[in-house]
Amino acid sequence: MRWWESAWSGNAWDGAMPWLMFLPMLWPVVVTGAVIFVAMLLIREGRTRAGRRDPAGLTPFEILRERFARGEIDQPEYEERLRVISRG
Repeated sequence: MRWWESAWSGNAWDGAMPWLMFLPMLWPVVVTGAVIFVAMLLIREGRTRAGRRDPAGLTPFEILRERFARGEIDQPEYEERLRVISRG
């Protein structure tokens, strides 16, 4: 008897494909894994958005130093902002 003949006769588990009986047991594992994977992607995306730096790749200290060097801010303002950045 061929495998498709046993499948049509209602006796597929005795045929050439006994591994098929494990498929219904795997779907909860696959669904759980997919949910965990999606949750990890969402958590990771949230963290990277919050942790992104300036598009130029400069830290706040470097930006402040450049503004002071260009003369955009004076020394008291530089020191005040440096203190605020260091504290935060």
